[in-house]
Amino acid sequence: MVTGQGGVALAIATPGDHRQPQSLFQVMRRDFEQELDIQSAIEWPPLRHDASREAVLERRCPLSWDTALTKAGWTVKPVDSWSRLMGGVNGALLSGGGSATILICDR
Repeated sequence: MVTGQGGVALAIATPGDHRQPQSLFQVMRRDFEQELDIQSAIEWPPLRHDASREAVLERRCPLSWDTALTKAGWTVKPVDSWSRLMGGVNGALLSGGGSATILICDR
């Protein structure tokens, strides 16, 4: 749960696996810092890092991500768009009227 001055701002979860903290951080950053709506933040192409200097990117990621990572010394491993390897995120966002809006994105 993410809380703010007005109480709970967002409840967010992801299935198990190594990518849990990566998934949650990426979605929260897109929602709060980049000001994407929660559905767009959940559906935005994710980046996955497991071990070594390999980054896993979905083929729907902008080519600029691949270029920047390669230039920084990373090996980029492409996977199909919406690959199950990238996991999924579920979010419940409190709307202005105090009711919960449930947004789910499965990859």
